[in-house]
Amino acid sequence: MADAELYDPRVNVWSQVDSMHDGRAWHTASVLPNGKILVTGGIDMFDVTIDKCEIYDPSTRKWSRASSMHFP
Repeated sequence: MADAELYDPRVNVWSQVDSMHDGRAWHTASVLPNGKILVTGGIDMFDVTIDKCEIYDPSTRKWSRASSMHFP
């Protein structure tokens, strides 16, 4: 599933945001120093590990593809 939500701890609320390009589960998400969110790896809907990465920009509320990892 490519749906995404963003949590705001200041008000304890989840907000739906733009969907990612590639649906995934069991991925990692990291907040970068510039405030963007990097999502890496995981498994797809067929339980195949993936090497794809995406970056969410809260200022534009959009996802963009990042370079894929060398290994899933």
